[in-house]
Amino acid sequence: MTIMKHTGIWKTTLYCHIFLFLLFAGNAVSETVSKAFLWEITSETAKVYLLGSMHYVDENLYPLDNAIEEAFEKSDALVLEINPLTVDQTEIQDYVTKRGFYKGAESIADHTTPEVFSLLESFVAKHNLPAAALYRMKPGMLALTLASEQLIQLGYKPELGIDIYFAQK
Repeated sequence: MTIMKHTGIWKTTLYCHIFLFLLFAGNAVSETVSKAFLWEITSETAKVYLLGSMHYVDENLYPLDNAIEEAFEKSDALVLEINPLTVDQTEIQDYVTKRGFYKGAESIADHTTPEVFSLLESFVAKHNLPAAALYRMKPGMLALTLASEQLIQLGYKPELGIDIYFAQK
């Protein structure tokens, strides 16, 4: 199976992570909900399976629904946002540092209202998070970091993500 890579997806990835965080925050997923978040798209010449990838999951997601496993077996290629097995971590960190953090003395406090910043300060203090590092983050990076931290605290693990699961197959 071929693994393809798509770049330039910073905003899409951020929105997906925020969506997934909101979807799964507080363990809102019922055990009765189907585990098949899979769409089949067909034309006269091709068939494509679109799977809603989740990067933070718990063990209860597995085994995946048979429809997902069967679609994978029928596919000629796996297209991922980023191949988690081969991504250059240094390149990612450089990109995140360049695009996700303010330069100089600038901080999130300079880009939000005092009321919103006060809420952020309360949240950071309540959860004992590293304030200095978080306040240097731009809104998208801050949202992604806080969502990721919250998911980990709820027991979701990035090493169990569907992207990793299929990339390893």
